[in-house]
Amino acid sequence: MDFVYTCRQGDNEELRFSIRSLVKNFKNPSIWLVGYKPSWYTGNFISVEDVGGKFNNIINCIKVISNSKEIEENFVLMNDDFFFVKPLSEILTYHNGSLIDKINKMVLETGHNGYTSLLLKTYKDLRKSGISEPLDYDIHVPMPMTKSGLVKSMPLAFFPRSAYGNIMSVGGEQISSDVKVYNKARESYDYRNGDLPFISTIDESFEKVYDALFKDMFQEPSPYAVM
Repeated sequence: MDFVYTCRQGDNEELRFSIRSLVKNFKNPSIWLVGYKPSWYTGNFISVEDVGGKFNNIINCIKVISNSKEIEENFVLMNDDFFFVKPLSEILTYHNGSLIDKINKMVLETGHNGYTSLLLKTYKDLRKSGISEPLDYDIHVPMPMTKSGLVKSMPLAFFPRSAYGNIMSVGGEQISSDVKVYNKARESYDYRNGDLPFISTIDESFEKVYDALFKDMFQEPSPYAVM
């Protein structure tokens, strides 16, 4: 199965350990990077130049993925800060319940900002498209997709995961909380005792999780790296 990362510029140690975790816990994954690649990476790669801000760059990479003749029709969309912590034989679909509930909660916690504004626009566009109660698929876990489904959901691609999940009616299992590990006021996922087979980090929490888990769990270099 193809696992496809949209990848930013930089050396990207998070990606190195994400790939190690995937190779260790999923049998024979085929890995693709779309965007930029670190100097140490040796696997499949499609170059995509930055076109603007973070969200525009992600959308541009998503468009390239949906039109690629090399990536399989059925694939798993990854981020460079997703980590597998348990063996898996398949990738399931997850959501976090009501999208508008998430937006309202984030506005209460952090106020209105660019992220919540784009999330709200995605919600409103989904409602206009006939989705009465959009679900939140913008959680930090791998997401199975199809290229043809991406093409259908691209007009709502401010948040490709929620756009795809709702437009394609993929359903999935609801999780009680996201698996993102934060260092700030928002509640952090319990990465030592979580039920899901994934965790995710931010720049400020990666080192903490590395010391607690990754340096022991993922010592073995992957075949996708020169070291």
